[in-house]
Amino acid sequence: MKKSEKFSAFEKEKFSKAQELSKSGDLHGALEVLQELVIMQPTSAVLCATLAGIYWELDDLKEAENNFRNAVELAPGSETSSLGLFHCLWEQDRKDEAFEEMKRFQSVSYSKDYEDIVKEINEDVTKGPAD
Repeated sequence: MKKSEKFSAFEKEKFSKAQELSKSGDLHGALEVLQELVIMQPTSAVLCATLAGIYWELDDLKEAENNFRNAVELAPGSETSSLGLFHCLWEQDRKDEAFEEMKRFQSVSYSKDYEDIVKEINEDVTKGPAD
């Protein structure tokens, strides 16, 4: 968790439990714990992004998008949250919105990952369709 965010010992313990559950493959268990934590700490970008990652792993792109969007609103300079939102939008074939998020982030910070994404897209465009 980010040092700038304040969490009680109880909340830190629950977060560690969610991480353990996730690492052991119990994504639904991790999801349940993280949902409880977000209720306790609704302004935590870290918790929103972590919850979004679990939804991503569960292939629930809409919920992942909602939580990454919350994380981005809470921490506009978070590259991880921005990239998560970008990929959720991209995978839902909402490429214009994905590019808008990329532009938004790049207006506040630099991202090597976004630079690489743009380079890859440009290479695909110049290659044209596969034969």
